[in-house]
Amino acid sequence: MSNHLVFSVWLIMLGAALQWGNIWWTCGVIACGLFTLLLRRRGRTSNTLPEYAAQIPEELFSVPPLIASGPFLEQNELDGQLQQAENRLRHWESHSRNFAFLIAVSGIAAAAVTAWLTSCRQLFTALLLWGSLESILLLFCLGVKRYLRNQLKHRSIDLQSTRAQWLLNHPRPPLCLDRQQDRDHFCRFYPGKAEARWACILTELAGIDFLVYPQDSLRLAAGGGYAQFLQQTARHGLKITGTTFHEVIRSILGQSPSALPEDLAVAGTASAPPLSTFLVKVRKNMLRKNWKSLSEELLLQEIQQRPEMSVRLFCSYWPTREQAVIALAIRELAIQNMDRPATMMCYPNDPAPLLLYVDLDSLESAEFFLGMEEKFHIRITDAEAEELFSRSFAEIVEYVQRKQTEPMEKS
Repeated sequence: MSNHLVFSVWLIMLGAALQWGNIWWTCGVIACGLFTLLLRRRGRTSNTLPEYAAQIPEELFSVPPLIASGPFLEQNELDGQLQQAENRLRHWESHSRNFAFLIAVSGIAAAAVTAWLTSCRQLFTALLLWGSLESILLLFCLGVKRYLRNQLKHRSIDLQSTRAQWLLNHPRPPLCLDRQQDRDHFCRFYPGKAEARWACILTELAGIDFLVYPQDSLRLAAGGGYAQFLQQTARHGLKITGTTFHEVIRSILGQSPSALPEDLAVAGTASAPPLSTFLVKVRKNMLRKNWKSLSEELLLQEIQQRPEMSVRLFCSYWPTREQAVIALAIRELAIQNMDRPATMMCYPNDPAPLLLYVDLDSLESAEFFLGMEEKFHIRITDAEAEELFSRSFAEIVEYVQRKQTEPMEKS
């Protein structure tokens, strides 16, 4: 739209120079137009996107991506109002461009007809009048566009307080993409290098300084900076479609959007196998509170009988996607903090000692529960930890789900 206005002003100057000026005035106006065009082209080419491709190692994607456990920044009423304001601005920009193009074509056609029917001096007058008319219409379009953009800015500012309150109840770790450790951990939530690169670009353009996940709402994560984020993406020729980071990135890459990774789509399609005789006995002793520790020999036999871990098969045993996400995160914590095999399949009805592979009073179990508190942003008391150790894997997941619905102050 601004390009059309600049062209209209130049057209008025050219018509005035041809009508009342001399050859030097005309050449000066033409040179001014060419110089302005050169500056605008140079400004567009120098405004490049941040480049992260060379800084993201391929080794990060040799293993399945990390799956965030939530809770996530989800679309709410203010998010919907911001999306409506964005759609109104986008539709007006599209209609204004079409209108400006129609006016320009009509002006060229009118000038050609005038030159054919009358003299060249009448052509100069037609250019002057048509440029003035187009400038007035374009100024009106720009005024409406500015009004819609201010509405969008106010909606994004209203969303800022909602984001601040959400982060107060569900704290997220800080994110600095200039630090390799933060960047590598952030990229591990995406299946490939292209997705991770665009995630880094969108996060930097939005000015987000806390860890965001693929399932987070992009508008709510950007908060008050979303209006400026849209201007920057439009300057780079990017069209933002979708709600979550995952959907926006897939639309940029020309892929069909999907709310969650493919492995999670199979949740609730299979039933866990029954427990072995050994685990049934362990389960009964746990419920009676009269067990001390597991027999290492019997435990190794149980592990050897388990099939190799498959994320897709693992997710199929859980009734919902949300529970599958939490279960995968707990299993990952058990692998990181405990001395348990990373390739062993786990089931929802497994006793907690089999999942953790240690006794309750060990140092590793304390580190595991501390890891759960940091991962899920919840608080686990000593009494709750002792109770969880006598429960099943599914009951631990249900406990995390329940605690995540409570604010941190009440946890």
